[in-house]
Amino acid sequence: QGDQFDGVMNYVFNRACLGFFGGESLDLTHRPGGYRLEPLTATQFADRMDDLLAQYPEDVTQAQFNLLSSHDMPRFRTLVRGDTSALRLATLFQMTFPGVPSIYYGDEIGMEGGPDPDCRRSFPWDEDAWDQDLFAFFQRAVSLRREHRVLRHGAYVRLQADDTHGVYAFGRQLPGASPAAEPMVVILNRGTQPFQCDLPVQGLFDDGITLRDLWGDITAEVSDRRIRGGELEACQGAVLST
Repeated sequence: QGDQFDGVMNYVFNRACLGFFGGESLDLTHRPGGYRLEPLTATQFADRMDDLLAQYPEDVTQAQFNLLSSHDMPRFRTLVRGDTSALRLATLFQMTFPGVPSIYYGDEIGMEGGPDPDCRRSFPWDEDAWDQDLFAFFQRAVSLRREHRVLRHGAYVRLQADDTHGVYAFGRQLPGASPAAEPMVVILNRGTQPFQCDLPVQGLFDDGITLRDLWGDITAEVSDRRIRGGELEACQGAVLST
């Protein structure tokens, strides 16, 4: 009706991702936009995401501009002191979360940059200067989202926040119970130790189902309404589906 924004640059998303995925690597000397950065536990991160999703109607959530870096704040990789594993996990989360994922130019090849204007450095066109492994990771994460409608339009279901292991898990589910509904579970291990998968299924899958990992190489089984099985290495993610 002309009296509200249709969507926002989602800095709430950005700051929560910095807090959880950055963890101990987070550079607390920076105050992007005057905001005081803080490390977040898995539970605190999960609560921030729940609050964020509750603030807007679903159609607005689907249009939110979800960013990890931008033109007016230090780049994500700089704010986590060059911790590429933090950027990788945050990107995988960004590509599996509701909304519109935005990649700020150069993040995909490992660019860094401090406060504005340093965050607007010229793009290095010499490919020898690129982090090619990181670039391939970004390409794969984008393809994952494009290939699975549930990651773009499915409902978001909080499954588990494990502060002891630094693990957060959530599900995505389209309406209906047919195989085309394609529910998925995303597990993100920001901890320093492997995580033995054991989390509630929340009705996403029936008992007896074997789940394959679309992102890594673990497998899991659904039994007694829990997902159990594979070991997820530290600083790694899994995307489970039938």
